[in-house]
Amino acid sequence: DDDNNDADGNQVNDDDNGPSQIVAPSMTPTTPTPGNAIAGIVPNTTAEDLINNMSLDGTTLHNLESLTNNKVQGSLWSKINFTKMPHGSRLLRAWLLRPLFRKADIDRRADAVAELKSGAATMPLREAQQQVLSKMGDLERLLSRVHSMSGAGYGSGNTDATAIHPSERAVLYESDQYTKRKVADFSKVLNGLKVACRIPDLFADIDIKSGLLRKIVRAKPDGGCFPEMTEELDWFFDNFDCSKAAKGTFEPTRGMDEAYDAACDAVDNICTQLEDYKEEMCNTVLRPRQTARSAWKYINIKPESKDKYLIELPASIEVPNDFVVKGKRGSGAKQVNKYRSSIVLEMMEDYEAALEIQKKRKAKGMQLIFAKFDNLRSKWAAAAQATALLDALGSLAKVAETPGYCRTTILGCPANSDPCIKIVQERRPCVENTASANEFHPQRFRVGIGAGW
Repeated sequence: DDDNNDADGNQVNDDDNGPSQIVAPSMTPTTPTPGNAIAGIVPNTTAEDLINNMSLDGTTLHNLESLTNNKVQGSLWSKINFTKMPHGSRLLRAWLLRPLFRKADIDRRADAVAELKSGAATMPLREAQQQVLSKMGDLERLLSRVHSMSGAGYGSGNTDATAIHPSERAVLYESDQYTKRKVADFSKVLNGLKVACRIPDLFADIDIKSGLLRKIVRAKPDGGCFPEMTEELDWFFDNFDCSKAAKGTFEPTRGMDEAYDAACDAVDNICTQLEDYKEEMCNTVLRPRQTARSAWKYINIKPESKDKYLIELPASIEVPNDFVVKGKRGSGAKQVNKYRSSIVLEMMEDYEAALEIQKKRKAKGMQLIFAKFDNLRSKWAAAAQATALLDALGSLAKVAETPGYCRTTILGCPANSDPCIKIVQERRPCVENTASANEFHPQRFRVGIGAGW
């Protein structure tokens, strides 16, 4: 039960009579082959070979007071939970609800806890808890929010994956607050991942013996599984302005969206063509040339203006027949006409189309950033998983530091032997805080018959 556990979810107090021992079946999993599998039955494979975790129902968890004792205080969960992050706490809770079943898995986790408790990794763990884990936030939940904001999973078979995202059909009456919340969540996940990048550096100069711990805190080039993500994070910090995004004025940078880049190129190209057209008309058609060159002026050049790029010229200048007067100002010798030529009209049709694409893609700027971020979801998830593992193991290491706690010794059990358990001077951690030392008597018992006992 919850009293016969070590720091790896099995807490056992002991005295000088020797460590508590549990004899578990020694199992060697076999890999079934299609030729041997008939009607779901695999020869030479026991039921235990297919189990990795113990299955505890609600009644068992209640009786063991694993999560509650009518309240959280006094339960086993309250005694082992010293995590710094929400997703680390959820992982540790999952370990408590689904205890490991195999001796090799238990020993591997216990080795990591022991090294964090009293090995070379003790000081780096404390630094990581204070400087990294406590400042990361709930990475798992934040990554899920960014995933939903990116439109990923929609638009299958569509070049624009955000085209049919539910947010495109939603009517938001408080869009400003919604935008600020999205930006705040994205900023939190970026800063959390940036802080997490320090973990391999904190554990870089120590000799780690535990294979599990080494995989968690070492980067991939050093034989671990912690992802290298500094370069990718720097790109998002450089290309995402949180202040502008919160105000709704964020614009995609070049290279982020091909459609937006093409629209920007089209706008720049048309503006260049307009200047070339001006030079051509002033040099070859309009009279007098010098006056036309100095007086030619485009008006209404802002994207939101109507009748864009009308040509202003004095009424005294001779213009070709395709120049249509759209308006005038002044009178007499100072009269200035506003013209629209057929060539400029064709340019404006392309110009308006490019501006419309630019406007639509600009509105999707943040969603494009979120989609690009979500494309690297496997890397971010690996960092979240590694930090959650370190947080959960660190919590168990803190429990293991408590005086009187020991590590359970798990012995192999031959196939023809019965499992056994032997506990010496057992104390109940959930009770000893409510009873004085004189009222509580350590217990000693064993169940089963073990070889050599």
